[in-house]
Amino acid sequence: MKSSSGSTTSNIASTNSKQPKLRINKLGIVSHDYTGPGNTKKDFSDTFDRILRILDKKGCDSVLFSLYTIDKRKNFNVKLHLESLTKITSVFVEEFINDQDKNGPDEPEYIIYYKTPNCWGDYRFGQIFGKAEWLSKDTEKRVIEFKDKFERKRIFGNFAVLLCGETNIVKYSKKDEEIYDKFNFLDTIPSEVTVILNPIHDRMTRFEMIKKRKFLSRNGRWVVSVWNKGKLYGENKKKRDGKKPAWTVFHNKEEVTIENISDQPDIEIGIVNIINM
Repeated sequence: MKSSSGSTTSNIASTNSKQPKLRINKLGIVSHDYTGPGNTKKDFSDTFDRILRILDKKGCDSVLFSLYTIDKRKNFNVKLHLESLTKITSVFVEEFINDQDKNGPDEPEYIIYYKTPNCWGDYRFGQIFGKAEWLSKDTEKRVIEFKDKFERKRIFGNFAVLLCGETNIVKYSKKDEEIYDKFNFLDTIPSEVTVILNPIHDRMTRFEMIKKRKFLSRNGRWVVSVWNKGKLYGENKKKRDGKKPAWTVFHNKEEVTIENISDQPDIEIGIVNIINM
């Protein structure tokens, strides 16, 4: 798989010039082990229908998948799998190109599929950065660029989207072991935004990432992060997936435990009830 971590993907045009205004009340979150024996495509295409049907029956209005969601190819049309849904009105996925099957744009596209009165629309954008080091060069220029794109392209009704390592926009101080909003990023988030969606490619093992998600959830906000399992690390090629489900959910700086309701060992499914809090 081709990772977008640390890369700049600023040239992906949106399907629509203005982002749709949507609302999340009951959110399904989905992860999987993309190296699992039951996953022949190494993305979610084998189980996409089944997962959506489960969460539709549970009354979810939105579904957030971990990144590397769909290997973009001609014989898989996401919208065809959405037509029968009755409760779900928005689905969040990343479409990417497997290195061995390049038949589309080189960079992954993040896509919000959303239901309109007549059809399913789609809104597209790309990850701006993945690692904190991206901000260390031409810092002022890059911060301005990121904040501008976030305000124009990432705010959708009661939620906003930070892709993968873009949560590094807030900084960790080794001196006092605290997180600071050094670039005044939180000022770009309107008060009506009560949820930050943070889909991720693979588990971030650095301890400060948890602290950053917790920090971003202050003032009554939700921060929902979900990632894939299965990545192999180091010379020994070992997994670092841990025993817990591949997500964290914070609300007002407190971690919320979300049960895995999946009956398949390679898939994890949770439900976050935003409206009940």
